[in-house]
Amino acid sequence: MSSLYVYYKVTASDAGAVLICTRTLLARVAQLTGIDGRLLRRQEQVGTWMEVYDPVDDLDALEHAIQAALPESGFSAALTSGVRHSERFVPLEPADLAHLSQ
Repeated sequence: MSSLYVYYKVTASDAGAVLICTRTLLARVAQLTGIDGRLLRRQEQVGTWMEVYDPVDDLDALEHAIQAALPESGFSAALTSGVRHSERFVPLEPADLAHLSQ
């Protein structure tokens, strides 16, 4: 199982609209994939938000579903001050440790 983290900065003037759009996006992604994403914010920076999707079997399919749901959510128009950044995380395996020294 893997996890997808999507983070972005939100200004006070955008926050209300972005919140509505993010909730719409999360609901649509759940319909498309069965994955219930969560919305978090950075503890020390209220304007840094993160969508968390896990557990994920197929990260490519999830990202495709998110891209398909973004236009209908209105998210891109609401987030006037920032850019979405995605990061993929997978379970740490013992064999991964050997790659740390390279």
